[in-house]
Amino acid sequence: MNYIIPVIVGGVIGYITNWIAIKMLFRPHYEKRIFNIPIPFTPGLIPKEKNRIAKSIGEAVGEYLLSPEVVVDALFKNEGSIEKVIIHYINRLKHEERTLEDLISSLNYGEFEGRKEDIKKKLASLIALNFRKDQFKDRLIKLIDEYIFIVSRDNIYGIIEGKIESFLNYLANSDEVKEELSGLLMEKLNTLSQDDRSLSEIIPEDIVNSFKDFILQNEENIVKLLKNILDNPRVKGQFKNWISDILSHNMNKLIAIFINPETISDKILSLLEEYLNKAERSKEILSFILLMVDKIFEKEISYLLGDFVKDLKEEDMSVVSEIIIKNVLKEDNQYKIIDKLKNKLEGEEENIKSYLLDLIKRELESFLNSKSFYDHILSTVDKAIESILNRSISSLIVDINEDDILSIVNFLKIIIENLIKNQLPNMVKAFNISKIVEDQINSFDVAFTEELILEIANRELKAITWLGGLLGGIIGLLTPILTMLY
Repeated sequence: MNYIIPVIVGGVIGYITNWIAIKMLFRPHYEKRIFNIPIPFTPGLIPKEKNRIAKSIGEAVGEYLLSPEVVVDALFKNEGSIEKVIIHYINRLKHEERTLEDLISSLNYGEFEGRKEDIKKKLASLIALNFRKDQFKDRLIKLIDEYIFIVSRDNIYGIIEGKIESFLNYLANSDEVKEELSGLLMEKLNTLSQDDRSLSEIIPEDIVNSFKDFILQNEENIVKLLKNILDNPRVKGQFKNWISDILSHNMNKLIAIFINPETISDKILSLLEEYLNKAERSKEILSFILLMVDKIFEKEISYLLGDFVKDLKEEDMSVVSEIIIKNVLKEDNQYKIIDKLKNKLEGEEENIKSYLLDLIKRELESFLNSKSFYDHILSTVDKAIESILNRSISSLIVDINEDDILSIVNFLKIIIENLIKNQLPNMVKAFNISKIVEDQINSFDVAFTEELILEIANRELKAITWLGGLLGGIIGLLTPILTMLY
């Protein structure tokens, strides 16, 4: 009995002491006072040191358990699983019949329609902004310069020559042009027929000299033209009537009985044709024409054209117009006109190019800054996005084969690895895990903290309590033994 009672008493004391000590870790939860005097050991150790404990746990977790290095290493260890997830997801999407819009809507991203319209507008604005940058405009102008004025220079000249040739052929064969020229000449002649100035007063001297040079250089053509005029039945008829009128009004009636005016007019025409057919007479004809030109330029315009315009008929002017057009626009002259225009263009090529590029740049600047340009881009973006969103997901990736999947996986791996390696450490630091853990622990109610710790360490705390009873029993046993020995 001397040994049992001390053992029991010591064990009970040790058990109760440890049990009270464990309770004092958590209880009381808050400070107790008597007459406003704090009671010692209140609150319990853990409630009292809650902030310090939370800070220590947060630092331990942030620096050792979830440090940037630990997170990066953990993700790199699961590299194979990332590949499997990507491949699995792509293969699953191959059989997805929902549209891309349905899929996005199912993810509950809020007001998708509103967000979609915002995305369209922002994308259109971004595209328009890049088009409006000086860098884009300068590169476009440079491309136009290089392609049109350098690479395609010969093609452009070929096109211009072809267009000019077609236009000249149209002028040469168009009844409408002939009528317009006839009307224009008639109108101009009517105006000039009332002008009292001499012809030399209104026509510059250099043009007169050029006209004379033209006559001298086209001797053969002028003679041929005179022949053609005399061969014209209408001209012959008018000429005969003119001769007949002169003879009728100026010959004695007695002589007129024996002389036929028509015979005389035929004889005069025959002599003129014979005269024109002699090559040696060409110089005389030209000299006569030049003399007539000088005389004509000294006369008043109204004198030259008065009676002529009155007697002029529409049919006569039509013949003149046709002769002018055919002679001016005959094939040889067309080639000369084209060559002169080409030479003129080549001589002014740099000025023309500079003018056109400046014009294009101004018009481009105006167009790129216009509302219609933005509206066109917005419309194009809208159609493109709607077309993609309204297609089934499987149709978007139906052509992806194993090689494509492997390329996608490798591409995503590179992105993810770079993200993990370069950005994730900064992201983890930005999260400030230590602070998050500390704040979370501090936000816990003391009772909840006690319950949480007891739930985790219940067995260990019970063991400590019983260990106290065991140690108390051992000490209780040692007491009578030591008393008996000493």
